[in-house]
Amino acid sequence: MKQLSDLEFTILGIISKRAPCTSYAVAKEFFTSPSSHWRGSAGAVYPAVARLKALRLLRQERATRLGRPATLFSLTDKGRTTLRKWLTPPLPESAASITFDPIRTRSFFLAALSRAEQRAFLEEAERQLLSQVPRLEAECDRYRKSGDWFSEQSQRGTLHVTNARVAWIREFLDALSRRSV
Repeated sequence: MKQLSDLEFTILGIISKRAPCTSYAVAKEFFTSPSSHWRGSAGAVYPAVARLKALRLLRQERATRLGRPATLFSLTDKGRTTLRKWLTPPLPESAASITFDPIRTRSFFLAALSRAEQRAFLEEAERQLLSQVPRLEAECDRYRKSGDWFSEQSQRGTLHVTNARVAWIREFLDALSRRSV
């Protein structure tokens, strides 16, 4: 079997938590994700579910939901074993690698801007990051109220990363203000 992508493993994880569920329910998890990386992958969910089914990692059953026919998915034993293997150490080095950060990437090239434009960029980055915090806090609270402790802790990780990015931007702004031309 070809190595599964993180998207496919994530789909297995979602189905393991929500089963039995439709492909739409899986896609909805991606649509509502605060991560632009996962939101961008939502269009790939349906083909990935089909591939996972073809690999016999998912089973499907026909049902009626809201008066309409629906296909519900759950993990097969092979699917559960595959998910558990992905979650069990050792983790691949790529799991702990530096993640894509469009703000950090742009910061490499700020010398192309005037000092005022550099400051404006950093202030906008700080504003945008801070605007994410209430949504992330609300997601933590939603997971806490639902009793989904592991999702709550995962979301708390996202909140901590966002707060660390804000701290870095503030440090950057402070260093910029002290920097001689």
